[in-house]
Amino acid sequence: MEENSSKSGIKLIAELAGVSIGTVDRVLHNRPGVNKETKEKVLKIIQELNYQPNILARRLVSKKKFRFAVIIPAADQFNSYWVDHMKGVERAQAEISQFGISIDKLIYDQHDVKSYAEKTQLIEKENYDGILLVPFYYKETYKLMNYCSGKDIPCVFIDTNLYSKDFAPLTFIGQNSFKSGYFAGRFFSYLVQTQEEVLVISINAAKSADNHVNYLQREEGFRKFINENKGYGARFLNFNSSENNYLEFLEKELKEALTKTASIKGIFVTNSRASIVAGVLDKLKLNGYRLLGYDLTEPNVRLLKEGKIDFLISQDPANQGYLGVQSLYRKLILNEEFEPEHYMPLDLITRENIEFYGRE
Repeated sequence: MEENSSKSGIKLIAELAGVSIGTVDRVLHNRPGVNKETKEKVLKIIQELNYQPNILARRLVSKKKFRFAVIIPAADQFNSYWVDHMKGVERAQAEISQFGISIDKLIYDQHDVKSYAEKTQLIEKENYDGILLVPFYYKETYKLMNYCSGKDIPCVFIDTNLYSKDFAPLTFIGQNSFKSGYFAGRFFSYLVQTQEEVLVISINAAKSADNHVNYLQREEGFRKFINENKGYGARFLNFNSSENNYLEFLEKELKEALTKTASIKGIFVTNSRASIVAGVLDKLKLNGYRLLGYDLTEPNVRLLKEGKIDFLISQDPANQGYLGVQSLYRKLILNEEFEPEHYMPLDLITRENIEFYGRE
């Protein structure tokens, strides 16, 4: 019985069950006021007729419960980026919980491979139906994906497209990092002059983490634009935020680069830690540089409004989390197929338009 014949379908079910149309409607929407025997009778007829007016009816018929695991980094004192991902997860959870779907949040320390391994290993101990993952470490991700593949458990990657010929998620949701870097390269071509330079700074979360593929791809895209256009030059600095004295090292390197090289006019921070770089520049009283970074974290937004960060590229992490959970839901409940990547838009944020992104 097709969905577009819902009115006649409900009427037929009511006639076969010997109940009112209102009773059938209450059963379909799981509302109170129907005794157990009548409810079972109506559900049996629905199943026999293959009547599927909506997803809720399908879930009532199957009565199967689904469990999703969300494996995501914890926010830390320097980076609140992951908070918005979780907000998106929770928004999706509120929408799909009525369909018998529960979500476990497995939070790991992005600086600690053991923490990541512990969370991914929990998947083998629990009966999860779908996995939403921010993949940080390759070896541990490989083990998890091997297990999920063998058990036919769909896995969605968000934020980081840790691609491998050895495994592939159901889909990846996040930005195209290479094109994002290329976009940044083009953007700076409007801000700096020929023969001037842009300082590109990458601050990695952990020395052994493999998620810095994002930063490498952004650098690669940036380099490609420069090589193709021959307009201005670039210098590259890399730091590891898990080092105890990395802020001192960052301060030392920035001071040396900017005081000794008058040609540097722009700074591109390849992740959400632009506020850290802006803080060092402010401390050293080094100004006059166009600063571009990523993500609408609280410190980034505050410094954007103060004019200490000029531009931010939003990766829309809340929507990544939301769409990630919805993808698992649509795969397992609706049996939909997916493209291998779902890329987020490249939104350029300034203090003039920040209010339109929910950051007043």
